Amino acid sequence: MSSLTSAAFNISEELRRQLEHDYKEVLLKIKRGLTEDSEKEFRFYYTVYAETSDTLELFRLLEDAREISWEDVSSLKNGLRAVQRKDLKKILSEFEKKRNLTALVYMYARKRQGFEDSSSCFNSVEQAATYLTKTTAQGISANGTLKSLLESRKSIKKVIGEFDEVIKRKRLDPWSQLTLLVDIAGETVAEAFVMSEERRLTSEEIGKMCRSAADELYCRMPELGTWCDL
Repeated sequence: MSSLTSAAFNISEELRRQLEHDYKEVLLKIKRGLTEDSEKEFRFYYTVYAETSDTLELFRLLEDAREISWEDVSSLKNGLRAVQRKDLKKILSEFEKKRNLTALVYMYARKRQGFEDSSSCFNSVEQAATYLTKTTAQGISANGTLKSLLESRKSIKKVIGEFDEVIKRKRLDPWSQLTLLVDIAGETVAEAFVMSEERRLTSEEIGKMCRSAADELYCRMPELGTWCDL
């Protein structure tokens, strides 16, 4: 296993750990957000899997039954819709979109380094990453700038901010603006992969970089109107 392959593997495992942690936090938010009545209805909805008076235990049983996981929360969204808790379903949808944006940035960076990912849960995300690397990456001539920004230890938020106003001045439509920002984020993480090989950035730092990039991209999405899930 080459050093870069090893580094990419460590980053993948670290990012998975971080996303699983985010997912657990979302489950706790849902548990705390359920009223007594809606919690009873929620557990009733899932009695086909188990009868339990503890919602956290129900989550664990659903995970054991492979009904829910950090990669797939569609069943939980259906359950919350059934008990008419659209506010809590919205929390899950936000997690999904940020998770998918995180995966998009990460897969983009891996493809720029010559790696191929394959996950049935994220096929559409991988297709988007493949499309972006083939059609728009060649148009980014800022690698030297990206590298200097990284070496100055600027956060991904500041890196994206460096290009935000420049992109807006191009008078592109909102979706094109977001696409270019995804490219910038992916190129930045691709540069970070190289720095991880040189042991100047850790897997944990790059994992946080991917998630931070997703946060920055997600906060721009309301400006675009309706957003289709990746």
